Amino acid sequence: MKQRDLWIGILLIALGLLLLVGPTVNFSQYGWPFFVLLPGIALLFIALTTTVNNSALAVPGAIVTVIGLILLVFSLTGHWQGWSYAWALIIAATGVGNYLRGRATNDASLVGSGTRTALYGVVAFVGLGLFFELFVFGARSAFMRWVLPIGMIAAGGVLLYLNSRNRGSAAVAAHSTPPSPPVAVGAQQPTAPDNDERG
Repeated sequence: MKQRDLWIGILLIALGLLLLVGPTVNFSQYGWPFFVLLPGIALLFIALTTTVNNSALAVPGAIVTVIGLILLVFSLTGHWQGWSYAWALIIAATGVGNYLRGRATNDASLVGSGTRTALYGVVAFVGLGLFFELFVFGARSAFMRWVLPIGMIAAGGVLLYLNSRNRGSAAVAAHSTPPSPPVAVGAQQPTAPDNDERG
């Protein structure tokens, strides 16, 4: 119930911001990506707030949401050549969807594979973005100001998360098996007294 309330709150905030900013935005020019973004958010909402059987919708929901965000950014900036590397974020979105699905179903394998896929996608996005923006497009100022720092923050966050999970699992494994007491070399084990032996 707490997770459901969380996503309801996020949806209400997003809709409130949309209604607040909507009158000042030229939706005929910049608003069309919301027709992609909002269905993606709706799929994520259904996947994370309803039954476990609907958790598979987290993967297409994450993908559609990220595509909508990319379209929104490109429609605002006009930097459509960024698709040459922004497609890597769709791979990252697939990982995020699998991660959310694994969390909803308590599937550790999905959580792990989703985290790795998201990390690979973010790293590919940053690497390809550096190459295309610095050496092909030459738009160094915009890329160095926004895209590169955001990508580095996202990649660093995923790495910190993976590091904390690995240390936590190692600590649990270390405490799960108690150490055996040391045995001195040449020490003899005590034997039971012989019943036939008399004092």
